[in-house]
Amino acid sequence: MRHAHEDPELQALVRRYVTPDRRYPRLDGSLLRMTGHERADAARQLGEAAADITPNELAVLLEGGWRERRTAARLIAAARRTGFREPLGELLLATAARRGPRTGAQGKRHVVRSREPAPSLDRP
Repeated sequence: MRHAHEDPELQALVRRYVTPDRRYPRLDGSLLRMTGHERADAARQLGEAAADITPNELAVLLEGGWRERRTAARLIAAARRTGFREPLGELLLATAARRGPRTGAQGKRHVVRSREPAPSLDRP
């Protein structure tokens, strides 16, 4: 995993896509509290950023922490970049494997099983 405070390339992308006005974090729960105009503006900004970011920049964001990965996933989805399906799938499986079994509403444990070991997110 790359860290923005140690990696100038990632830090520049975080400043550009992850933290400006906390643009994408507000798409979580606060999206429902936005007016129609605010939602349209947020969607426009996300669409513009998704069109501007390069595949290499997306790959760098996917190597960062959870905020960087979440932002990259949103940009990938907004631009419909199907070439990132496999890396996103691997990250989702790795996250599920790290979290382990979860307890559902009825108290039953839900286990995510993969036929292959979770990929390492750290580069050698």
